[in-house]
Amino acid sequence: MKTRSCLLAITVLGCALGSLTNRASAQIGSNWQLYSSSHNLSVAPGYYYNNSGGVETFRISGTCNRSEIHLTPDFDDSHSYQFEGYVNCRSGSNQNSIHQTMSSPGGDAQQIRVYNSNGGFLKVLQNGVGIANGVYGTWVRINVIYYHSTGNVETWVNGSKKSTFNINGIGGGQHYWKYGCYTHQESNPQIQWKGIRTWKK
Repeated sequence: MKTRSCLLAITVLGCALGSLTNRASAQIGSNWQLYSSSHNLSVAPGYYYNNSGGVETFRISGTCNRSEIHLTPDFDDSHSYQFEGYVNCRSGSNQNSIHQTMSSPGGDAQQIRVYNSNGGFLKVLQNGVGIANGVYGTWVRINVIYYHSTGNVETWVNGSKKSTFNINGIGGGQHYWKYGCYTHQESNPQIQWKGIRTWKK
């Protein structure tokens, strides 16, 4: 019985380590170093935010147009950065930004928005490139990569590159990530995120 229990424990541990290995290799590309980000609320009065078991829920309504997380530290001038997370958009979330590559003090340099068409349609606002259909009610993996050497921002969906947009000259200053729900209040929109991770190299 003791031997069997040990084997079971080793099997469970092996499965857990395998799962961690898969998560560690989920980023796009190689030579990325995982780093810890601080998660700071960026909101307007009347916002809703909840974190339950690692699932973050964002809602806006009435006059409130922002319920987001600002990830810090901001980017420095010597590294490229990558964001990864899984997003679930609810039907009725229309024209809302779910992720922003920000330029301080100039505002958003790139937004990913969700639209109430095609079963939930994701688009990069600044270049008009559609990146996913049928996203309502399902978890979608989003990777956004900022390359400091070129100023390019790549947007990937479920491991496939969908858009490249150059943010050189937009806003100026430091860049950073935001994710959540921002802009339009109609239909009590709700956005959920989980599995947020950040890398640099």
